[in-house]
Amino acid sequence: MIFDAAVLFLNINQSYKLANDAHAIHLANRQESLLHKMHAGLLKAQNDIYTNSIDANSDFEELEIPYRQFDEVIDSFYYGASLIGLDQGNDQLLNEQDYRQANEQALIQMQSMWQQYRHIISLIAYSNYTMDLSNPYEVAQLKLKIEMALQMSDQYVGKLATLSTEFANSVESFAEQKTKDMRLLQQISIVLSILFLVFILFYAVRKMSKSDEVTKKVQKELVLILDTVDDGLFLLDEDNIIGNQYSKNSKKIIFENKDENDFVGHDFLELIKSQVSEQTLQEAESFLHVMFSQHAEVELLTQLNPLNKIQTQMYDAKTQNFVTRYLNFDFIPAKEKGRLKHLLVKVTDISKQIELESALKKIDESSNMDFQLLLSLLDSNSQDLFDFIKNIQNSLTKINSVLQNQDNDSFSLIRKLNEISAITHKVKGEATTINLPVFVAQIHDFEHIIVTLRDQKNIQANDLLPITVKLKQTREFSNKVLQLVKSLNGNDRIIQNENKISKVSAIDSAIYPFHPFENLASVVSKDMGKSLRLDLNEFNKKDIPNSIKEDVDQILTQLIRNSVCHGIESKSLRSALGKSFEGVIKITSKVEGNQLILSIKDDGQGINVMKIKARVLKSKLMDENTLSKISHKELIRYLFNPGFTTVDAQDTTHAGHGIGLYSVKHLINNLNGKLFLKFKPREYTEFKISINLDAKDNKELSNFFNISSEAV
Repeated sequence: MIFDAAVLFLNINQSYKLANDAHAIHLANRQESLLHKMHAGLLKAQNDIYTNSIDANSDFEELEIPYRQFDEVIDSFYYGASLIGLDQGNDQLLNEQDYRQANEQALIQMQSMWQQYRHIISLIAYSNYTMDLSNPYEVAQLKLKIEMALQMSDQYVGKLATLSTEFANSVESFAEQKTKDMRLLQQISIVLSILFLVFILFYAVRKMSKSDEVTKKVQKELVLILDTVDDGLFLLDEDNIIGNQYSKNSKKIIFENKDENDFVGHDFLELIKSQVSEQTLQEAESFLHVMFSQHAEVELLTQLNPLNKIQTQMYDAKTQNFVTRYLNFDFIPAKEKGRLKHLLVKVTDISKQIELESALKKIDESSNMDFQLLLSLLDSNSQDLFDFIKNIQNSLTKINSVLQNQDNDSFSLIRKLNEISAITHKVKGEATTINLPVFVAQIHDFEHIIVTLRDQKNIQANDLLPITVKLKQTREFSNKVLQLVKSLNGNDRIIQNENKISKVSAIDSAIYPFHPFENLASVVSKDMGKSLRLDLNEFNKKDIPNSIKEDVDQILTQLIRNSVCHGIESKSLRSALGKSFEGVIKITSKVEGNQLILSIKDDGQGINVMKIKARVLKSKLMDENTLSKISHKELIRYLFNPGFTTVDAQDTTHAGHGIGLYSVKHLINNLNGKLFLKFKPREYTEFKISINLDAKDNKELSNFFNISSEAV
């Protein structure tokens, strides 16, 4: 066996050198053609000089490249050096002097002749760097050098070519002898291996015949145990490979009744890859690696098991459908002679237990939701509730219309998601304004589904099915709220109020049905853990015409939420910056001619341009080189793109979905408005909106907004 190992090592070593030998043969054979290329380069340079058509780059490059290649290769063969650059191949190929020994005499003669010839060639090859070819005197000098080089070329090239061919043949013979030696070693190794195999087989058969009875008895008992247990049981080795022994229920619980050959001897992680998320798979791989550590704290690691209560989809042959199952994996160390070599995996189907827990949780959540909803309704103005319910039902109808659109190409599906995002964000803002947290949570779940789909690659029409399901649930919830309101306020009075709602807006344009912005700012700032004061002293409700009240309401709602979430700093940060503990958002309005001017300004942190840049890079919307060339104004425009957000946490109630400012842009465009954005880092951000009150056509404006900043 030791001899076999030694022969194997020599085989591997010789095999490694064969690739080097092949490349050395190629380089040696190439030397002759390089000599002729240099000679041709000299002739071309001479001709171009005499015809005044010399090209400093191409003429000398045609000479420089073969010169450098020939020079480096002959030095490498002579000294055993490395090759660098100019397509020479592996830069450690010739780090030995074996090739020199192949025909040292020819190599020494080549090196001697080349040293005489290379000097004049190098002067010409590098003329592009050392001479001014616009100087007639230097051109004349170059002519003399080329003529001298051609004379030496006639003298040496033929001899060098002959020696190169002789040396190349010697290298080929040298490599061929190595190949013959390796074949002999392989033949010896094969003979010894066969003899050793015969010996092992003879010994093994003799040994097995003695223990066959005991083995059969143990095997029978093991099969009986494995066929009896309810759980799935099997062994994993350190490479996560499933062992040969497994319980009967393993096939049913986890391996979906596959044939034994489809899981025994296979990678456990590969088999569950389709049943768990990528993150869970990565965590499981790390967990198993640590479990096999000799110093692992098993009790502690068990608590970190990522395959505890995982949800899977499995095919049920009886119903011919995929069913959801919940599995629990336990990993128990199995030691041999004190060393951990396997893990006993116990798989339990806990689907019924999870279903029961889920049912109890839904009952509890439903009861809690009904209670919270009832408290919210008791605390809300009935007229506001009717307006809100009417608006949300209209919004749900709009969403349904968007979904029924038959355009289902990739671009149209993204456009649908953006339209639905704007509608749901509007509804969530209204729910926040009249303080209906249960409704806010419902719409937030709706938004989360949309954002998940929007981030998905290659979206298909069927992927929008969860939105349809959520639309139905939200409509049922809104009807439930309506019934509760009617029960609380009296059904007959509600019907009268519903008939009057459509007439309210026509009573008096001075009566502006804005939602209480103070309540909106209070709710959002409280949820964000910030202190805030809303200044409405210079805001006049009479400035806003009746026809655009709803859109202006939505614009201001979104911008207030934006200021609280992104502008106003936390209490601790404002204190550290020397600012007042309480942030201020100021809203103003005025009419100048036919222009309605609205402004919302906060005394917060301004716009963080670097944070926008980092998010653009992270989202791969632009590469770093292109990003460095665009202006801050172009960069800030990303804030108004659907789905773009600078919030790190993507699932906060009031921010993180990239919908708010996109909705503002959409609403202002519909009003033929313009947006002016001004900010100063660490001091303020101001959104100023100009709306033409005489405009009739709603069309996208190319100059939608203007951005200016102080000391960005």
